Amino acid sequence: MRYWDPLEDFEDIFNAFWGRPKRQLLPHGKGKSKLAPYRSPVTDLSETDKSVIARMEIPGVNKEDIDLKVNDDKIEVKVEQKEETEDEDKEKGYYRYESRCKSFYRSIPIPTEVNADKAEAEYKNGVLTVEIPKKEPQKIEEKTKKIEIK
Repeated sequence: MRYWDPLEDFEDIFNAFWGRPKRQLLPHGKGKSKLAPYRSPVTDLSETDKSVIARMEIPGVNKEDIDLKVNDDKIEVKVEQKEETEDEDKEKGYYRYESRCKSFYRSIPIPTEVNADKAEAEYKNGVLTVEIPKKEPQKIEEKTKKIEIK
């Protein structure tokens, strides 16, 4: 059962107004049919002469929970962090159990040819930075041949 969260609805309306994508529903967990809402992290993608750099805001998660995949045409980030709290006091007669899940997902197309094998990533202060070096441009050797006109 999913409870109504007015802030999530406001976020959807805000994103629709500014043309941002909605949160995505993706399979949740291994072999389960439940769906979990994934939030799309705020992302900046920039390009320098030598590399493509993506910065994503993923606050409040451990770097061990970040699943980062990079290939020659996209960067894919998926985060699922679950927290459970259990508290019981039999003398006072109460039992409390809380469960939270933070989920992020983003697939970013890369606008140029890169060396995905040499990508580097750092997670610091809630920001994931991924730097991927560009491929060296292939030099095309011009072979000029003089043609005799008949």
